[in-house]
Amino acid sequence: MKVLGIDIGGTNVDVVVYDGVKFEYVKSERTSNIPDFTEFLSEIIEETEVNIVGIGIAAWLRGKPPKPVFAPNLDDVESFNFDDFPIKLVIENDANCFALYASHSLKINNLLGVTVGTGVGSGIVFDGKLYRGMGMAGEIGHVVVVEDGRLCGCGGKGHLEAYFGGRAYSLEGKDVKKLVESEEIYATEGFLLFCRTIANSIKLLDPEAVVLGGRIGMNLNVDIVKDCVYSYLPPFYQTKILTLKDELSVAKGACLVCFENL
Repeated sequence: MKVLGIDIGGTNVDVVVYDGVKFEYVKSERTSNIPDFTEFLSEIIEETEVNIVGIGIAAWLRGKPPKPVFAPNLDDVESFNFDDFPIKLVIENDANCFALYASHSLKINNLLGVTVGTGVGSGIVFDGKLYRGMGMAGEIGHVVVVEDGRLCGCGGKGHLEAYFGGRAYSLEGKDVKKLVESEEIYATEGFLLFCRTIANSIKLLDPEAVVLGGRIGMNLNVDIVKDCVYSYLPPFYQTKILTLKDELSVAKGACLVCFENL
């Protein structure tokens, strides 16, 4: 079986193909450069001759089968038409796809996967399987970290994503890539709020590992993150803090989600 995996993020769209043994990179595009996603997807399906498509999307999902209902960092996500295709499409939250691939790649059955890119997302894996709750489990980017704080892209106030991530720093007039490279990011309020939120998640879940990914998250200094996170934790916690340096991890996880739905 040949599976197509697509990561639809707020900034980039990544595409891979998976045959059950190895992943093959297909292409990447800026999300803003794709005027008609239905047409874009149809062309890739035709080119790759796949049997099933997995889509990891930076959106909140509801329903069975799940459908996007809102996306803080994507425009008009409700207008994405995933119905008019001749083959099966499996839709999943992008951070869930990342978490599933992290579990598969690192051989860790219980973890919290955290993506930091345009925004902040997370996915939960228990006993090697995704935990979705009623569809929206793991939205730590929208945990309130500052009471009556900054306006978030989702419309709420004081959410973590309003303080940490590519969009949060760009709204402050800062280049997040430069902040990471210069290590100035570790002195920002957003980073401290991020670490505190990770620590609170560890207290709740007590996972084997927290795995950081996304184009920003995977480039954070894991030792600095660990020291900061553990400064908010009481003794005896043993959760590992790891990074997964793979820009295609969400697209690969979208492929794996397809195998869960066969």
